[in-house]
Amino acid sequence: MTVLAQTIRRPFFPRLAALLLALTLAMALPAAAVELEAGLYQSRDAQASCRLAILPDGSYALHMWQGGANQPHEHGFALAGRLLVAADGRLVGQFQSLPQSCCPLHGRLELLPRNAESFRVVAFTPTDGQGQWAAAEDTVFGLVARPAEGQAILRLGGQWRLRYWHTDLLPGNQPSDLVDGQIDLRADGDALRGQWSGRPGQVLLSPAPGGARLEYRDQSAGFSLEADLREQSGGLALCGTFRSTLGAGQLQLTRLGLPADPPGAVEARSSRGGRWDGLWVDPRTGSDFYQIGTSATGLGLTAYGGSPRNPRYLTRGQLTAGQGGAFSGPAQDADGHCCGNQGWVTIRPLADDALEVTALWWPKGAPQPDPSRGQTFVIQRANDDASGGQADVKRQGWPQVIAARPGLPSTESGALRAGFVWRMDGQTNDNTIFSQGGYGRDMDLFIDRAGHLAARVATTAGALELRSHNAVAPNTAHEAWLIYQNGGQAKLWLDGRQQDAVDMAAPWVGSNSPYIVGGSRWPGREFRGEITSLELWDQAQDVNHPAPPAFSLNPDGPPPADAPAQAAPDRRPATLTLARWRHPSLFAHAYASDPAAGAALQAQGFLPEGPICRLWAQGGPGMVELWAHIHQRTGQVVVSASRHSPPGFAERGSLGHASAQAGQGLKPLLSLTMPAGDDSANRADQLCTTRADLTEALQAWGYAEPVVLAHVEPLDERQAAPPFDQGWDGAWRGEGWGRFLLQRQGGHLVMFWYYSTRRGPHYFGRYALEPGGRAAEGLAVGKPGPEATYYRHRLELIADGPEGPRIKLTAWRLAAPMDDGRLVRFKKPAPTVTELHKVAQNAPRADADLLRETAEKLDPDQMLREALTRAQGQNRLVER
Repeated sequence: MTVLAQTIRRPFFPRLAALLLALTLAMALPAAAVELEAGLYQSRDAQASCRLAILPDGSYALHMWQGGANQPHEHGFALAGRLLVAADGRLVGQFQSLPQSCCPLHGRLELLPRNAESFRVVAFTPTDGQGQWAAAEDTVFGLVARPAEGQAILRLGGQWRLRYWHTDLLPGNQPSDLVDGQIDLRADGDALRGQWSGRPGQVLLSPAPGGARLEYRDQSAGFSLEADLREQSGGLALCGTFRSTLGAGQLQLTRLGLPADPPGAVEARSSRGGRWDGLWVDPRTGSDFYQIGTSATGLGLTAYGGSPRNPRYLTRGQLTAGQGGAFSGPAQDADGHCCGNQGWVTIRPLADDALEVTALWWPKGAPQPDPSRGQTFVIQRANDDASGGQADVKRQGWPQVIAARPGLPSTESGALRAGFVWRMDGQTNDNTIFSQGGYGRDMDLFIDRAGHLAARVATTAGALELRSHNAVAPNTAHEAWLIYQNGGQAKLWLDGRQQDAVDMAAPWVGSNSPYIVGGSRWPGREFRGEITSLELWDQAQDVNHPAPPAFSLNPDGPPPADAPAQAAPDRRPATLTLARWRHPSLFAHAYASDPAAGAALQAQGFLPEGPICRLWAQGGPGMVELWAHIHQRTGQVVVSASRHSPPGFAERGSLGHASAQAGQGLKPLLSLTMPAGDDSANRADQLCTTRADLTEALQAWGYAEPVVLAHVEPLDERQAAPPFDQGWDGAWRGEGWGRFLLQRQGGHLVMFWYYSTRRGPHYFGRYALEPGGRAAEGLAVGKPGPEATYYRHRLELIADGPEGPRIKLTAWRLAAPMDDGRLVRFKKPAPTVTELHKVAQNAPRADADLLRETAEKLDPDQMLREALTRAQGQNRLVER
């Protein structure tokens, strides 16, 4: 038994150090870079094993454990990590212990390849502050087997952090109701099973090409969730979309305990999702406003003085989430507005209705001053509800869906009062009076299947259930209260009498999903009867002496069949501003004429390009109404004079009215369409403008002839940004540090890429396009020269997706050099799959020059044939 195996079982942490030191070896002199083979490695006595996998970005996934290949030691160590190739050939990265390991530990690891089939551990540095330890010199790990079919099972096992959030509850697919937990997965046949912490159901994870499929079932609650996930950041994360009983959204698994979060992962930043969205005001002046919208990466900020239509100043910024819940980022005054400054803004949430702002401003072009000179103040949520805190619900039957007020109900304390008449009517399911949230976030007041008044509140410590003593009398007016206080009790009242009370040791989980009156997100739970009133408080109340409610909902119930519903008064302003937005990765434009729609676009990642024209809120003779239509998958918004939506779009509502004829002070509102390319699934982009001087340039970019939609009052319109298509050409980002540049050349495709910096090794591929132009296949070479490695690639263009154009890249390693000069040709190479995401239509000039020069002098297919012939003639060719 190795020293490692002997010492790891002892319970003291210093012995663990000795165990791991037995794996580490003395620092060796720098050697020529060697590319380790993927597969199973063992120490000479076969008491410690290690499995290495080469990831698509060139890094290594490591799984090391005590014991043989098929018989891990029951109480031994086990760790996982990801390693990058350093300049001197060492593999350097981070590791963490796996759940079955004897001792929890994570830190930094370095391996030194001796040749393509063996390595030493030369540095092992835990994060407990004890520093790097010295090493023994007699342990060598050697390759004993090629990658096994079950490697995906081993790689996906262990502990993961699970996060998912809905994108179907709020306008514009804004993130809502983040769920955060942990799962522990163990191999079970061809899949992995595990428990989701704090949830009764079981998780099933099945490996799939390039990722995995996740399934979750909670039979007791009737809840199910399924997600299709793809690997990101070399396997440190699995990301994708989910579908559940209560809706759909985004789901992410991140390997628990690894030091770095994967780059580019979308996350709903708080348990209440877009809780900071809306209008805020500086109480010191009362006339300085801050419009905030939540995006996937943080907050979008627009600050202005006075009126938004004629502001004293106009400032915009994009803030990203940082440590401690704060958001920070640059901002600057908009062109054409006072006062030509730029700055750095930090927003730190203090409460649901208070944000701390620290702002530092200086003239554009001037050096940044001392950060300590920034000014700190507090802004408050502005009351932008025109109805004075009361919402009128359209009388269309149950359920009724109403946009939620931020922070109401409160997670800590609150009250709900409802007046209702229940019609029994052969009840088989719960009859919901009020609901917010969903699975694991419930705040429900309902009549259960037995006819009792009931309430459910999901707290961070578990769900609270309350019920009345007796059944509710049907066809009779009732008044119900739900009152709760964290650290106190949750209480249920009916008709002036307390029915139930339970201790509340933790706050409500919270939700920013809409209020649902007379139903819930669970199917089949509509209310049978009338709901005559519903009021909310952000503090617990005395039922005999309640304070005025913070918010009143007035659901009058379905009207009689012969009584038409009365329209709510029109509170829109006399004119509306039509603005243009652009998405940097979807390469599409969108349009909005009110702040709420603009905030929804910003939450989806659209960037403002500024106002185009002014529209009238009311129509009249000689007027035409303009309509917005939203793409059902991507959120792209187009403008049309017809209410009929194009294929794939849905009507979003009226943008406003414009003149059908030319007139004094009016200009044509032009619509130019960018058709889909022959080699992409690009949706036609629409660019609307009043600037006829731009049409020539727009048509040069590929837009069709302009069409006049209407005649409008023009505004100071900004120059439109060049469009981007969803074809092959452009700059792409790979997982990790990969930077890729693709260019179509007739019936072929060429690709140049590198990792980390341009000074590092270069890679080049040349591929033949298949009929239809959606896929290409060919050979690629990495690090051209004596140490070149050769690959076969298959590229598949996935253009019509909500996250923008992607390329699925499948790679097989065909041949690679060994440190003794031999060339290995792989007979049955295992495929690896990764994804590329488009980031720009044009690459930096330096990258474009490298692609052109490389394409002129390199032919990977010919280079591979010559390398194999040369190695065979010199008796240096090895086949595996």
